[in-house]
Amino acid sequence: DGVQRVGRMFRNGKFFGQCSIHIDGEEVMIGGGYESLSAWLVSDEIGVSDDTHVTQSKEAIETYKSSFSEIARRVELFLEEEDKQIISAITGYPFEQLMEALGDPDRIGISVMKDILSMKRFLPHHLNLLGLSLLRSVLAERMINARRAFYGLDQHPDAAEWKREGVLLKDYDYYLHPDNQEEFQLLLQMCSASKPNHIPSTLTWVEKNVFSDRNDPQLQAHIDTFHSVVKIWVYQRGDVTIENGPLHFMRGSSQNNEAKLRWIYSVTIPPSIEAMKEPSLRYNGNATNDGMSDELRPVLPLEDYKRTLIIADTSGIHHRGHAVPGTVRRTIRVQDNMQGGVPRLDPFEWSGWETWEK
Repeated sequence: DGVQRVGRMFRNGKFFGQCSIHIDGEEVMIGGGYESLSAWLVSDEIGVSDDTHVTQSKEAIETYKSSFSEIARRVELFLEEEDKQIISAITGYPFEQLMEALGDPDRIGISVMKDILSMKRFLPHHLNLLGLSLLRSVLAERMINARRAFYGLDQHPDAAEWKREGVLLKDYDYYLHPDNQEEFQLLLQMCSASKPNHIPSTLTWVEKNVFSDRNDPQLQAHIDTFHSVVKIWVYQRGDVTIENGPLHFMRGSSQNNEAKLRWIYSVTIPPSIEAMKEPSLRYNGNATNDGMSDELRPVLPLEDYKRTLIIADTSGIHHRGHAVPGTVRRTIRVQDNMQGGVPRLDPFEWSGWETWEK
């Protein structure tokens, strides 16, 4: 409504990254579009947090050590030496220095330690200088790929393309047929690296009209979060063209290659004001100059199909296409309580990870 208001941004908890404001006496939570003013203690020693040197109880120290051992075990099982070398090359610090800092309760707060293996989109901390955000991104990708293989889904005929491109285009009407429901379920399981019972046996589809708005934050190129997220759209042939502002996607950007990790590092190192304001990190670079996997290109319905099913991993860089204000983009989406696709899974927790062998 154009009125400037002062609110409170949440740095942790279930409202992490959201801002609470009051409109006409009612509390309203907003997820972006605000400016933040932050302050914290700074030390000359990299990795010292604002709760450093606070005397910790014996129980708290044991909890910390347990949390660190969970991280260290996953790093040992899932990270390759090449991953560690890339992180070191980007940060300029040995990977071992990051792990050493994580293992020291005087270098990172206990509450932050618990959040490292969580689904929180961004953790503001000085250890991002050593590559904490990069570690979370790469470890999540490696563990999701391992989970897919653990369930035998890496043998799916579309698995290689999904891993390489991060987006699949299919015949929606083919998968609507009752005889092909099991095949559709298997496709979604492969994309999300999930067990059969994670996806409802019957999906409810609804028509959703998106009206173009030049102030829409989804017009900015971004990733939804640091780990794989499977979203689904259906475009009808003739209904969605470049003029309707279709999804734009950077193929291959769901993989954490060196170029993408360098960008993540640049926006997550302190003070990381933009990342705290909008944890779905915004990409403002030039894909060619940055050495990214591809340009951002429109995803359009295929001519061979009446309706095209689009499955995309929105941990890849993407955005809603620009269109003349007021232009309507007609799509079919999965019901709202499915979060626009497959319900999100914790990348760091799945039954059997402890027995994984590279």
